[in-house]
Amino acid sequence: MSFILFLSVILTGCKIELYSGLAETEANDMLSILLAEGIAAEKQPGKEQTVAIKVPESQVAESISLLKAKGYPKEKFASIKEIFPQEGLISSPTEEKARLVYALSQGLAETLTQIDGVVTARVHVVLPKAKQRKTESVTPSSVAVFIKHHADVDLSSYIPQIKLLVNNSIEGLDYDKISVVLFPTAQQETSSIKAKMTSALGVSLAKNSQGVFWGWLSGLLLLLLLSNVGWWLKLKKGNNNQQAKAS
Repeated sequence: MSFILFLSVILTGCKIELYSGLAETEANDMLSILLAEGIAAEKQPGKEQTVAIKVPESQVAESISLLKAKGYPKEKFASIKEIFPQEGLISSPTEEKARLVYALSQGLAETLTQIDGVVTARVHVVLPKAKQRKTESVTPSSVAVFIKHHADVDLSSYIPQIKLLVNNSIEGLDYDKISVVLFPTAQQETSSIKAKMTSALGVSLAKNSQGVFWGWLSGLLLLLLLSNVGWWLKLKKGNNNQQAKAS
């Protein structure tokens, strides 16, 4: 049994870093997804209270594909401090408007990604231009929301709430000027990853690692055999010497 555990440690030790610089909560979510699909993933503490995810080298492609389908790693959104740094410089009205639009888009998109089932979200805000003439008509503000969600989650019933959220977040925005478009992710057979796993002598491993497993096993058995032969020859030689002295 200890021999099998030793083999397991050797095989699972060949892991490489998949993602680093992750927050603890996000890393836990990613680890849970990978483990649920039979991938021998693990967490490793990183710098500045961040976490890294490590997986077996043979399962890197499957891990990336699985996490990507689940919307991980999560997109990083810019904060207000990053958009409006305290530089002491006076920006032009055009620059200030561009920053405001971007800040609104980032804030709303980040909020929408907190909805269960949402993989990613984009919010495109169009604010009215300042009137150049008094007689010139002003184009009303409008917002377009793009949401990519898991195929097994129906978000269509949430569209009114999403529009209401956006409507209350932008001053002067008409509810009818908000459009929400939902796109489901492509269906992925996550069970295909489990299907690529096999078992040998009670050790769970990827099918493409079977050769490595049996290679290690054969080498260790050969080493054990040679060690026993050497011990037996040494013991026999010692007995022969004792018999020779006795005679």
